Amino acid sequence: MTITDDKKKSIVQSILESKDFKDSSIYRSLLTYLADSALSNCIPKEITVAIDVFGKDVTFNSNKDSTVRYHVHTLRNKLEKYYKNEGKEDKVRLVIPKGHYEIKFVASNDRMFQKSDRVISFLKRWEIVTIILLLLINSYLIYRTTFMNPFSPISRAPSHVDTEDKIWPPFFENGNPVSVILGDDFFMDEFCPDYDRYRIIRDWKIDSEEELSEFLVKHPDANLWKSEITGIPFGGTSNLMDILPIVYRFQDNVSLHISSTLSLDDIQNHNIIYIGEFKNLRILNQIIYKTPIRYQYLPEEKLHIVENGDTVETFIRIEAPYEQQDKY
Repeated sequence: MTITDDKKKSIVQSILESKDFKDSSIYRSLLTYLADSALSNCIPKEITVAIDVFGKDVTFNSNKDSTVRYHVHTLRNKLEKYYKNEGKEDKVRLVIPKGHYEIKFVASNDRMFQKSDRVISFLKRWEIVTIILLLLINSYLIYRTTFMNPFSPISRAPSHVDTEDKIWPPFFENGNPVSVILGDDFFMDEFCPDYDRYRIIRDWKIDSEEELSEFLVKHPDANLWKSEITGIPFGGTSNLMDILPIVYRFQDNVSLHISSTLSLDDIQNHNIIYIGEFKNLRILNQIIYKTPIRYQYLPEEKLHIVENGDTVETFIRIEAPYEQQDKY
């Protein structure tokens, strides 16, 4: 399929006018620059992108400044989101191969493109490994609940939930499917010039791409960008082992998610069980804000239940000693 330059310009313009790009001057400029380079049969280097788009000078050192890599990585994510929503019917797609700054225009009905796109998407999403692990745990628990003695010494979950229990029966009485969501941590990749190597790091004050972007504005020399690897906090799978046997006593239609990949469509008309920290709620905060629950993420962490503007109940987080083995 031959794609004319006019068609390519039209494709780029449609993306620039989409809701994910129209209010983002940085990514509009970056996409426009890469598209113009592609139309001129020019493959830009990292330093040229840094100078022409981000205003760096000729002393730019990619080993010490990850600005270009971070923004191109985010641009790929924004394009992926665009093609899942507004651009899902597009017959030609704009692709930026990983490790390059060259834009390619590919027919979406190209069989090779479809196959490679699925493979690349799978390999890119390391969190899928986590989901597979959770599904294996899920399957094991179904097996134990169905075929094995629930009173065996290994069984950690309660074998019976009282019908007068104030939490579980009311939670399931609407018959909706259940979404169990694990709040996964936000990891970053870092280049450390002192050791001349790349590392994965966790910063307790950076839990989203927005917070990372704000950090890089304040610290432009930081060699950080979002990692494609995620992680489940300590005790998350142990919580899951306890919760799922209870859930399956009431409802067979259960799905597992991690919060970093969650969309509201995934959980519409579902009962939700969240396992994780407040800082990893991500999109679930949109639901929390519509309830009477308010929380403070402070050293003296508290959870306030608010009704009509008045606090009616307060819960205080109690943290077990670090060395305690079963502190989850």
